[in-house]
Amino acid sequence: MSSNSEYESLLTHIGYIPGPQWEDTLVGKRFRASKIDKPGVPFVVDLVDLTLQPALRPLCENLSSVGSIDDCPGIARLIDTVMLRDELFIAVTALPLDARPYDKLTDSANFWADAYKLVSALRYLHRRELVHAAICPDTVYWTKEGPVLGEFWWMHNAECLPLANLASEDIAALMPVRVMPFLAYEQLAGEPPTRDSDLYALGALFYFLLSGRPPRNPASKDWLLDPRRVLNLTPVIPLEEFAPGLDREIYNLVSLLMMNDRASRMNIFMLEALTAERSGNLPEDAYA
Repeated sequence: MSSNSEYESLLTHIGYIPGPQWEDTLVGKRFRASKIDKPGVPFVVDLVDLTLQPALRPLCENLSSVGSIDDCPGIARLIDTVMLRDELFIAVTALPLDARPYDKLTDSANFWADAYKLVSALRYLHRRELVHAAICPDTVYWTKEGPVLGEFWWMHNAECLPLANLASEDIAALMPVRVMPFLAYEQLAGEPPTRDSDLYALGALFYFLLSGRPPRNPASKDWLLDPRRVLNLTPVIPLEEFAPGLDREIYNLVSLLMMNDRASRMNIFMLEALTAERSGNLPEDAYA
């Protein structure tokens, strides 16, 4: 298969009503869709044609091993994955019609509420011994109900191993360049992702949402020739320089999540408690 009309015909054949194509995805092609028997329920369908992109097979195998994720409001609901004829991989995710990549907070007053939702989503994964491994603006979606964490192609388990029977390097080699400015130092250096590197990436995402720019921004475009090495050598400029006037506690939070030494980063328990309190999501007697 090679044309959108052929893909759309396939979606119809397996029970979906295809909608418009989603532009600029991280992996394969993505279409809006709804089920023929549930026309009002929005989905997105990712299609990876392995006859055209055989190198993406490790990502498809890894996503297949994630299983269903459907009981956390801050997580994009991965409904199903299927490989057809060993050449066309399909993944179905429930995303609201208003979902779009989460590019920048329009009002820093929303920070604590949005941060709490993202922290809760990450805590949900970590409790299930899962490591997201690629948190960045392209893997988080804005919806009217708040941010939603998705894109599980690079998922690892808590023992730093990919979910499929693959080498971690196979997954890392397929990381898009635009995700890399948000990776922790140790990931850029070639180490597998961990829950600690997820926390760094979450801090880097907060940095971007508050400032409109990634935390590492090499001056020369030559960084694309060797992005991991150049990014690892590029210093992070303090958030205060690009987003002045914020609450000092926000600056401290971002700084503590983005510590070079992973042992010095704020842990998920403190992070969840802080964002819950600041966003008003704790009952009055929480500290009683």
